[in-house]
Amino acid sequence: MLKYIVLLYILGTVACLNSQTVYNNGSTLYNTAGTFVYLAGMGYTNGINGSIDNNGNIFVDRDWNNNSASGSVFINTNATGNVTLKGSSTQNIGGTRGTSFENLVMNTTGLGGARLNKPQTILYSLTLTNGIITSDATNLVIVNDNATSSSGSNASHVDGPMKKIGNDNFTFPLGNQGYWARLGIQNASSINTTSEFTARYFKNGYSSSTVDTNSLNNVSTNEYWSLTRGANSDVPAIVLFWQNNVTSGIDSYSNDLRVARYNGTKWIDQGQASMSAGASGNISSTPVTDFSNMAFTFGSLSSTNNPLPIELLSFTGEKAGNGNLIQWQTASEINSSHFILEKSMSGENFNEIFRTKAAGFSQSLLKYDFYDTDLQFGTTYYRLIEIDLDGTKFTSEIISISDTESADLLVFPNPVEHFGEISVSSKNNESISVSIINLSGKTVQIENLENQHNLDFLKIKLSENIVPGAYFIKVQGKSISFSEKLIVR
Repeated sequence: MLKYIVLLYILGTVACLNSQTVYNNGSTLYNTAGTFVYLAGMGYTNGINGSIDNNGNIFVDRDWNNNSASGSVFINTNATGNVTLKGSSTQNIGGTRGTSFENLVMNTTGLGGARLNKPQTILYSLTLTNGIITSDATNLVIVNDNATSSSGSNASHVDGPMKKIGNDNFTFPLGNQGYWARLGIQNASSINTTSEFTARYFKNGYSSSTVDTNSLNNVSTNEYWSLTRGANSDVPAIVLFWQNNVTSGIDSYSNDLRVARYNGTKWIDQGQASMSAGASGNISSTPVTDFSNMAFTFGSLSSTNNPLPIELLSFTGEKAGNGNLIQWQTASEINSSHFILEKSMSGENFNEIFRTKAAGFSQSLLKYDFYDTDLQFGTTYYRLIEIDLDGTKFTSEIISISDTESADLLVFPNPVEHFGEISVSSKNNESISVSIINLSGKTVQIENLENQHNLDFLKIKLSENIVPGAYFIKVQGKSISFSEKLIVR
């Protein structure tokens, strides 16, 4: 362990040895303006009374822990001190207390990112260049009054809750499952510098799609945001962003596109104060006075110019006799042309097997089905594509149906914790190939496991690029082919 003793004055660039931890216990690390401190292959642990006077740049590529009694790390805080996280694997940011960073920069490489194990505060700025910050309800990013954040991207955002303190206009750089989706608050008219808003994005539909039929026709089932208010009673306008109109399921831009708010029992119209339309854009609401419920998403006023084309209630498949029965239901269809059912034996390369005309315009429950008798041994994957009259395409999540001969293969635990380990039983003790596939059909991890010691179970460590969510785990061996849904928490 490398220790800084008493006072360490840094006059130039410092590069530390690999596989070490910088430990600051009862001393002050001075980093003068224009100085670069590289903790190469190292983490930083702040001790009982350690502190840093940072006027330069500190680069860290492993964990950052704050164990000081007072909680403070940086003294004489100013807007010029930067800490850059630059690891190639996930960096844990924690310790016994959170850290108040002057300026925090996310610029990790490879599969790098940051997982928060304590709440972390931004005093001046958060810059998101590369790498995802993973937070939770307890350990979240807190941006102080007058502090700022860059807008983020698909490659760099906050996956989990994020809090903003103050009366600033602010855009939360949120995302989930690799999708970047911001939410903004327009709150500069407030005088309450202690106001608090906490936001989070979910890349899935809310648990209810019931609408107030006096004000809305339907709401998005693709995504939603949560936003809670604390400390004061500010009434900001809410801004919802879409980065890709196809991903968000928005295919037209008019007064019919609205911000929708869930009031505890149903979705209501929260208005359209302004809109920036296009493949990427945003829509703002009227001022929100009621935060008794916290969900917001895109809504549509009417069925004639509906910007949210289809509400797919279900897409399921099951073994039925000598074939697979595939069924789907829609609650509403707007401008829908036809459905295409696609099939794959690998979960990656899909081919069309069935096409049927859609209703076009419907506000009632409709059911569709197809019976597939052209089966092969192993697992069969299906996905559904809906095509609108204007050519806009919506692709469903992937479902799978497995041959019952492989049903004795086991994967556990399921659900599994993020960064956790799973065990897969090896039928006949043979070597197997295991693929983990996301719901878009992309293989995110593949492992070839040799069973050289005749084990009943083979273990897999989940890679760091597998974020919490739903996946398919596909297992193949000489005599088996099996898959099941895997939940990562």
